[in-house]
Amino acid sequence: MVMTPGQIVFEYKTAKSPLKQIGILADQNLCSRKDIVKILEESGLELPKVYQKPAEPKEKPAPKKAAAEPVKHTTGPDIKGAALDAIKTMLYMVDSGEIEVKSFFDRVLGVLLLEGVIDKMEA
Repeated sequence: MVMTPGQIVFEYKTAKSPLKQIGILADQNLCSRKDIVKILEESGLELPKVYQKPAEPKEKPAPKKAAAEPVKHTTGPDIKGAALDAIKTMLYMVDSGEIEVKSFFDRVLGVLLLEGVIDKMEA
């Protein structure tokens, strides 16, 4: 540094454009702008927002995760009705030739297993 901290503070305070003066002082003293800002802050000067350190972000509390509710497997007329509707739809697909008969039976078996109508041991 060519200038003393007191001289740097004086030059900054008396400058017409304090923001530009920081760069000028850095060039004159062959140092970085951060060095000049540090000297000015240590002298108790309040610098423009451009040179102020950004406030550290506050940590947001982690969102509370709701406990997962267990899936309730219900067997009742609604589910069995839905299974029957699915089977009827697949029958139409067999008639129209969209699926093979073997594929149809595999799908029906899958629906019946899912719905709990039959047990895996029976299949």
